[in-house]
Amino acid sequence: MYGHDSHNFGEYNEEIDAVLKYLKNPNRLPVSSIHDGGCGKVYDKIVCYSHSTGGLVAASYAARRSDNAGAWRGAIDGFVFNSPFFQFNLPWYQDLVIKRGSDLVDPARIIAKGGADSEYSRKLFQNYGFNAPQHKSLFELHVTAGWAAAVTNVQEQLVQGKLRLPPYKPTLVLSTSADEVLSQEHISSRTPLLCAETDESIQPIDKAIWETGVIERRIGTSKDHSSAHDVFAAPSSSRVDEACNHLERWLACHFP
Repeated sequence: MYGHDSHNFGEYNEEIDAVLKYLKNPNRLPVSSIHDGGCGKVYDKIVCYSHSTGGLVAASYAARRSDNAGAWRGAIDGFVFNSPFFQFNLPWYQDLVIKRGSDLVDPARIIAKGGADSEYSRKLFQNYGFNAPQHKSLFELHVTAGWAAAVTNVQEQLVQGKLRLPPYKPTLVLSTSADEVLSQEHISSRTPLLCAETDESIQPIDKAIWETGVIERRIGTSKDHSSAHDVFAAPSSSRVDEACNHLERWLACHFP
């Protein structure tokens, strides 16, 4: 990815549909037709993992009332959200401009030029190393008005209750107060909005079961070792171990 320029996150649905279909297709992938083939087995359980803006894409795809509900969303059995982008972490005046102005201009218009050194990417590179820019650009990516409008649209759907996930599908939300990009408090306050419909006339569920469906886990509390906006790629090995160990226990508990 060389820029934040998607104007509608529904454009990812075709790719997600294809992946889920592939994982549920017992026929091995034929050379002649990639569309008819599969991985050669049927995976019984599929957990959707997402990070940052990917959290908006995942929730938008999986929620029944979403504007961009995916055709194969029923094949997903659980969700893991790592530092999800549920809310902009900006001064109020910048937040207002993004929310009110991004859909009033040409979607292709670049509102943040990019190109400057990315502190986030530099820290990742210093701690883990990668071949830039093939794997991860070391520079800030440009941002278009269309992308900002798409983010705002999905965040508003979350607040409106349109992104409530299906019942009986375990969901884990991971965040840290050392996040340098997003606010853990914002993530925490909006995490309950993922919970399934509690109105049985809309979506019959066993409320007692679902109340433990969405679990929030805060990874670390100290800013001494900044997370760089990813609990699994923190400079602190102890923080990474904490996140990985918790994820392993959660998976073993819900998907034995």
